[in-house]
Amino acid sequence: MLTYEFNLPCLPRLWRPALSCVCALALAGCGGASGTVQVTGKLVKAGSPYTPPADQRVGVTLYAMGASSSPISPGEPFPAVVNPADGTFAVPGPDGYGIPPGKYRIAIIQNWKREAILNKKAAGREVFNRDTDILGERYSPLYSPIVRDLTSSGDLTLEIDDSAPEKKPRKPPLIGD
Repeated sequence: MLTYEFNLPCLPRLWRPALSCVCALALAGCGGASGTVQVTGKLVKAGSPYTPPADQRVGVTLYAMGASSSPISPGEPFPAVVNPADGTFAVPGPDGYGIPPGKYRIAIIQNWKREAILNKKAAGREVFNRDTDILGERYSPLYSPIVRDLTSSGDLTLEIDDSAPEKKPRKPPLIGD
C-alpha cells in the first residue's frame, strides 16, 4: 500500500513565503471582529462587589435598543457570563469577539437555583417558582432603568439598589405538586 505524507520541505521554495502569508492573514482574521466592543464589568451593591446567596443565581443580559440604521435588531439579547464568586461578568457576543456598538438596556435577573428548590421541597417548606425574579423585576428586560450607549470597549459598574420600587409587586406563585 502506497501512502503519501505531506512534508513542508517538498514544497518549492517559492511557495513557502506565499503559504506563510496566507496563514498569517487567516490567523489575523481570528483576532476579533472589527466593529465590535468588548464589554466586561462588575455588579455592586452598597459599594461592594455583589455576590448572590449560594442558593441563588444572577444573570446579566444586554438588550439592543437599535435604531433603524443599526445593524442589530431592537431587543436582540446578548447574555453575559457572570462569575458568582466576585460579581464580575463578560459579554462574549454571538461569536465570542464582542457585541456591536450601540445603545443597550441592561437586565439583571436573580432567581433560585434548581437545587435550592428541590432542597426546600424535600424539607417540606414553602417553595417559590424558580423563574421568579428575586429582585422584583426592578431590572427586567422591560423595566430596567440601566441604559448605556456602548461605543467602545470597557468595564461597566452596575449598581443593584434595593430601594428602587418593584415594577410589578406580586406574591411569587407557588410550585404545585
